[in-house]
Amino acid sequence: RIEFIVPAGQSISLSIPGIGGANQGDLDISEQVIIDGIGSGLLSTTITTSLAERIFDVNLPLGQVVRFQDLRISGGNSDGAGGAIRFAGNQSSLEIDGCEFIGNEADLGGGAI
Repeated sequence: RIEFIVPAGQSISLSIPGIGGANQGDLDISEQVIIDGIGSGLLSTTITTSLAERIFDVNLPLGQVVRFQDLRISGGNSDGAGGAIRFAGNQSSLEIDGCEFIGNEADLGGGAI
C-alpha cells in the first residue's frame, strides 16, 4: 500500500523527464498495490505533472490488482494511449474509487486511462 499524505491544497508533482526507466518520467507499477490519497472521498491529494508525459504506467503480472483511490490525477499526456494511466492488463485488474481525472490527454485514446 502506498499512501500519499500531503497538506490540503498541496500537490505531488512529477518533475524528472524521460521515458522507459523506472527513475524517469512516469511512475512504473509492476506489482499489486493500492495507491491511496487518504482523502476519504475529499480528493485532497493531487498527483500531477507538467512534463507532457503520462503519470502512471501499470503493467501487472497475471491475476494481480492495482487500485487507485481518493486521488485527483491531472496533467498527464501521452503520444500513445493512457494520458494519466496506461494499463497493460495481462488478465489483471485496475480498480478506481473516488478519483477525479482532470486535463489528461493521449494521442491514441484514453486521455485518463
